[in-house]
Amino acid sequence: MKKSALSLVKKIRINEKLINFILILILGFLVGVALKTEAKKRVTIGYNDYLVSEMKQDFDLLKEEPPVPQQAPAPSPTPSQPQSNQ
Repeated sequence: MKKSALSLVKKIRINEKLINFILILILGFLVGVALKTEAKKRVTIGYNDYLVSEMKQDFDLLKEEPPVPQQAPAPSPTPSQPQSNQ
């Protein structure tokens, strides 16, 4: 009687592990489907790019920038002026 009870407990533990494994697989599948569904609404790659509406941009990459005026470098301190190190 004791041996059959112990073997039954071992079988239940194995089945519990198997059930937990199957539940984790199902949960992972459902999370993957949910993520893919949400990503499909927001991300467009490839042939669906023509469906994205154009957005106004504040900058133009093709516009030439005006030249930046060159400024004289700041004067460096002369060796005749001692600097205090306090």
